Amino acid sequence: MKRIVNLFLLGCLVSFYASAQNGTTEAKSPKFIYCELVETRKAFTNKVTIIANFGDEQNYWKPNRIKDEMTGKVRLFNTIIDALNYMGENGWELVQTYPITYTKEQNTYHWVLKKPKE
Repeated sequence: MKRIVNLFLLGCLVSFYASAQNGTTEAKSPKFIYCELVETRKAFTNKVTIIANFGDEQNYWKPNRIKDEMTGKVRLFNTIIDALNYMGENGWELVQTYPITYTKEQNTYHWVLKKPKE
């Protein structure tokens, strides 16, 4: 009798946990796409070039840079704020900024942005 009661309780417990799942196995598509910007300084000028990481494969020797849509040339920005304004005009929103320190004098700043997936 004890064995039957234990099996009944175990069956109730298993069915309770099994009904807690909603049954959908499809992966939900993300609501946003993300981008990371990294600032690099141009030699002999005060302009900056922005390396953009959109999640695709990165090439060390030829990194992704923001290009002008009309000419296809790498777009130079006066400051990172200029680059953030440009990205904001194109629907991107700043999520987080963080520095990576290499030496006492050298920091590299990273900006994470997002925009709604179309």
